[in-house]
Amino acid sequence: MAGYNSLIKETEKSKLLIQLSGELIIDNIENIKKDLTIDLFNIDEITFETLNVDLMDMSFVQVLESFINTCSEGDKRIILRLSLNEAEKALLEKTGFQNYFVQTKN
Repeated sequence: MAGYNSLIKETEKSKLLIQLSGELIIDNIENIKKDLTIDLFNIDEITFETLNVDLMDMSFVQVLESFINTCSEGDKRIILRLSLNEAEKALLEKTGFQNYFVQTKN
């Protein structure tokens, strides 16, 4: 099975940091969804980062979009810091998700 890591922690009062790394692919999607099923009641701001991503596929993009929509409905501020290589950037552009993401590295 492919490797995937997550770090989820409150950095300050009402601020949450979510970091995902490794293989953000369908083989790991159930664990990713489980990690993103968190209580956001007392959270006002979420920083979502990807680091050292080995692989990314559409299943991850769809789960991330769902998470973003859920946060937006709850009036949460979302800061995205996604480290994308050229293949991942192309995937997002081809699927119309590029409006959510900014290439920050590579």
